Amino acid sequence: MANSILTVRLKRGKLMYLDQEKTDSLRGKDLIYPTKEDYARIYVYFRGNVLANITTGNIGEEAKRLDEYLATQDIHTGIMGLSHNFSKIKVELKKLGLTIETDIDQDALSYAKNEYGAAISKRIDAFRKELYEYYGVTDNPKADAVYDKAYDHGHSAGFGEVAAYFGDLVDLIVD
Repeated sequence: MANSILTVRLKRGKLMYLDQEKTDSLRGKDLIYPTKEDYARIYVYFRGNVLANITTGNIGEEAKRLDEYLATQDIHTGIMGLSHNFSKIKVELKKLGLTIETDIDQDALSYAKNEYGAAISKRIDAFRKELYEYYGVTDNPKADAVYDKAYDHGHSAGFGEVAAYFGDLVDLIVD
C-alpha cells in the first residue's frame, strides 16, 4: 500500500490500480451519514409558552435569542451564554429549569438514510462492473459468485482487498 496506491495483481500480468480517492469514494468518505441529530428539533417551553424551536441549522441564532430572553426573566445562562452544541444545549436548558421536548422527523431521517445507502450501492455497483470489465468476465455467469467470495474475504480490510481477492479468484472462471 505504498504511496496510497493499492495494486491488484492478475496472474496473467495485468495490474489494476485503486488509489486512495477511489477507495474513499467507495466507503462514502465524502458523504455525510444522516444522524438523528440532523433531523431533531428541540422545543423550549417556559411558563407554557414556546420560547424556541432549535435545530442544528439554527442553533446559533436561537441560542443567542434565547439567552437574551432568559436574561429579561432573570434566568442567567452564564458568562458564555448557552452552548451552540446541539447535544449540550439540551442539558443546559434542563439545568435552568426549562421544559424541553425533542422531536425527530423519522420520515425525513429514513429517506436520507435510504438516499445515502443508494449512493453507496451505486458506487459499489460501478466498481463491481469495472472489475468485471477489467478482468474480462462481464458476461461470465460465475463472475458474481467470484465477487461475492472476494467480498466475503476482503471487505473488512477495504475495497483494495476485495479487488485483490477478486484478481486472485478470477482465474478459476477464465480460460
